[in-house]
Amino acid sequence: MAAQTKVEKVFIRPANSKDIIALNEMRNNNQTLLHLHHAEHFSVEETQDWLENLPSTSKRYVILYSTIYCCRNLVGVIRLDNIDHINRNCMVGLDINADYRGQGLAYPIYAWLFDYLFNQLNFHRLYLEVIANNNKAIHLYGKLGFMPCGNWPSKVFREGHYLDSICYWLNEYVWSLNKVILIEDEKLPRCEVLT
Repeated sequence: MAAQTKVEKVFIRPANSKDIIALNEMRNNNQTLLHLHHAEHFSVEETQDWLENLPSTSKRYVILYSTIYCCRNLVGVIRLDNIDHINRNCMVGLDINADYRGQGLAYPIYAWLFDYLFNQLNFHRLYLEVIANNNKAIHLYGKLGFMPCGNWPSKVFREGHYLDSICYWLNEYVWSLNKVILIEDEKLPRCEVLT
């Protein structure tokens, strides 16, 4: 089972039509839906339409891993939205497949992503939103240097009640203070880009 496999290295590449089925299964997982702002189930066709018709200000990257024993498996997806090259900012997100949660993968993947966005693409600021009951994500964002900047009261209805959506931001200066600690941790899986 995938959850028993310790991931030591992940590969990141742009999402494409070969990823539709795996993306659909990951997106429709009930535990995943509890933490997304939009909790509808989507068909394979709707997922394909979504991926093929992303606006020019959005990008999706899949995260894969492989071992000598198996082919590459979908670990998760990186979401970049509202990409604004003039003001050098964008909204970021990361969804980890339920089979790979709890292995500490979000931390090094975000570290790689932020280093890439700030140092290679010259972004100035990143931001995100998280539902207030997602305590693991909120803890992770604090570890990465994100700072809260407001919230949307009662934005999301889950399990019988309304929850706030908390907004966070991170800029290149704050990231530069945190990144050395993150990237030099030898226990973390490595990330590699595939083209």
